[in-house]
Amino acid sequence: MFLKKWPITVICWCVLTTMVRALVDVEPSNYYDQNEYLDYEKHFRVFWKVNDTHIEMEIHAITTGWVGIGFSPFGGMEGADIIVGWVRNGQAHITDRYGPWYGGYPPTDREENVELLGGSECDGVTMIKFRRQLAACEKYHDRPITKGTVRIIYAYGVHDPVLNDLFFTDKHRFNHRGTKSVLLLGRKTRDKEQLLVQEAPDLQTFDIVNDGKSFETKSTYYKCRLLRLPDLKEKHHIIKIEPVIEEKNRRFVHHLVIQQCPYSLQKSDHDGESRECYTANSLPETRGCLFITYGWGVGGGSTSLPKNAGIPIGVPGEAQYVILETHYDNPTNEVIRDSSGVRFTYTSDLRENDAGFISMGHTVSGNGLLVPPNTDSYLVYGECGAECLGGAMEVAEVDSINIFSAFLHSHVAGRAITLRQIRNTTELPPPSMDQTYDFNFQETRAVIPERTVRKGDWMQIICDYSTRGKKTLTESGLATTEEMCLAFVMYYPKIPLNHCTSVPVTGAAEDILGPMLGFLKTKKLRRNGQFRDIVITDPKEKLNVTLEQEINNHLWTKAETEKLSYAFHQSPRSSFCMGPQPKIPLFSQIQPAVIEKPYLEKSTNCVAPSSGFSNALIANSCPVDMNF
Repeated sequence: MFLKKWPITVICWCVLTTMVRALVDVEPSNYYDQNEYLDYEKHFRVFWKVNDTHIEMEIHAITTGWVGIGFSPFGGMEGADIIVGWVRNGQAHITDRYGPWYGGYPPTDREENVELLGGSECDGVTMIKFRRQLAACEKYHDRPITKGTVRIIYAYGVHDPVLNDLFFTDKHRFNHRGTKSVLLLGRKTRDKEQLLVQEAPDLQTFDIVNDGKSFETKSTYYKCRLLRLPDLKEKHHIIKIEPVIEEKNRRFVHHLVIQQCPYSLQKSDHDGESRECYTANSLPETRGCLFITYGWGVGGGSTSLPKNAGIPIGVPGEAQYVILETHYDNPTNEVIRDSSGVRFTYTSDLRENDAGFISMGHTVSGNGLLVPPNTDSYLVYGECGAECLGGAMEVAEVDSINIFSAFLHSHVAGRAITLRQIRNTTELPPPSMDQTYDFNFQETRAVIPERTVRKGDWMQIICDYSTRGKKTLTESGLATTEEMCLAFVMYYPKIPLNHCTSVPVTGAAEDILGPMLGFLKTKKLRRNGQFRDIVITDPKEKLNVTLEQEINNHLWTKAETEKLSYAFHQSPRSSFCMGPQPKIPLFSQIQPAVIEKPYLEKSTNCVAPSSGFSNALIANSCPVDMNF
């Protein structure tokens, strides 16, 4: 009945009729500070608000049948926490269900942990409103709602259940289902800053958008366009960044990333040109334009800077070019001509502080990042050392900086990312984290309240990868089949620092892998190559076997992958500190962060009452104007 293997976390069902208006005209029954359409056709919409213990949700769907919602670990039916509701004969009904491991029809939970708050069926639109706890109150099938990415699955049927419960005969149509990743708790906004943008004097905008030309039709396409920033004669401040998505292409545009190029790129023969990213024919500039300054994913919104900070533009020493990377999801291989992109709002009314960007994490280089094949969980660490951060603050003559947003980034093997802050060997609450990371849902996230980073503080990024089912190793690189482990943070006041990353020192991989895989000596075929460029020279029975082959042929146990991860984490690291030269060396050797007192996240527990709610109520009456 439901999706069997589909990346979704919330499930909903509805029945279409010919007597309905667009959901945009239907008001919710209460005030909600967040809402999302879950489908491109805008036939299904969810409103929600949260407090410390509960989430209240209201579903609107163009249907006179049943609607449902569920929270899934991986985006499919298996293991999903599902809620299904409908309105029939003047009564609203709700059931608490789960997705079985074999897929198909979702049985009811042993315990009802959902509180029905209301429901109605008006003008061809069904509304179901309910409340549940953030904690998982039923130990067998409930799932907690966390700050990370929530995978939502939805679907809808064409009629109400005939009896008092949902049965396998009440199946949705094939196109009445879908998936969407959402930040139910993590999408915090700066409402006051948005208002300040509207009130700022001398507002101007410029767009970084695609060229509107067609390109190769394929199910997944990454398009990169090189564009020059406006040539302003004096300093201005960017105070807002927002997506500009063409309505006709909204179902294709999956995410956008703005990548800043180094200041050294003053002129290019490829200005305005577009090519496919991550191929042999990619724009040559893409390899140097690695500094992500803004990211938007499906369902994401705009980013407004704090009232006392702006991104400087129009001054010497700042970037002249950017790359616009657009991910198109085109499963039907349609011809796309798109001019979507990003709009920047700027002003000549300068704010108190210049804002900046720092790339923190694991250096994208060489063979320092390794994820063994067929591994469920493998941790990789990246360090932004205190010497690099503190040195840049000292050059800028400031004692601290304030992080106000973060863009967490890995590729398709990424499952979780945490940006950690360590002060005097004590780990502070993480400025940003996502324990259910989804590569297909990348977005710049506000850090509220802002996080103060002082001289002497140490930043660390941890990425958790899964390569289950993959037969070959995964290395560091730009392609989506390779991996990154980075956090791009926005902060103020600006200090002379662009990159603060690290990688295990040269030779660490061979020293760590040798005793585990049974080789003594190796030879590099080329400098800074990958594992396929390192061959074994001793013992003789493995002569000229590459490390790539040796790693791929080894049957890795869980204990071995944990040992390997720990060994790489504890090895000396080469720090890449790009900015505060000559005070701080561009490259230096550092040791990993020392954490004597790790931060422990407070667990969310159920509060009474958590069950025993009525699963039926008298339906809400329909207003005369047919709005809820």
